[in-house]
Amino acid sequence: MKSFGRKSVTIKERKSCGAIEINFPDKNLFDKIKSFGFPVGKKGPNISIPSYFYDRDLIGFIAAGFIATDGSLVLTKNPNKYYPRIEANGISKVLIQQIHSFFESVGMNGAFYLAKRKNVSRSYNVQPAFRLQFNGKKNLLLFNEL
Repeated sequence: MKSFGRKSVTIKERKSCGAIEINFPDKNLFDKIKSFGFPVGKKGPNISIPSYFYDRDLIGFIAAGFIATDGSLVLTKNPNKYYPRIEANGISKVLIQQIHSFFESVGMNGAFYLAKRKNVSRSYNVQPAFRLQFNGKKNLLLFNEL
């Protein structure tokens, strides 16, 4: 537990995934983080990575955090061996494109596309989802190295 001003901030180190989780009730600290361009409230399809992170060459950390929270590693069994696939979905086309472009810029080869939804009920409005996908051992090894 750390203190910023009069309020206590809870900081949890997540060693297993190389991340830090910060919970804070301090308005000044919140305003500082917001000033970096992080959106507040419901983000929906309009979220994107702020230029602050591109300008400071921090996009890799954003991409890693995104995959850690919204991505997955899938192992598909081909006849005699497993075939790895890194994938993620989201409703923000711009955000998914930004993450996809970053991975391609560091040498990974993958796809970006409109995701197909299964079991969609017509009784409610479903926003389109977008997907990034990087197949194969070469992409997995490069992802792990980065």
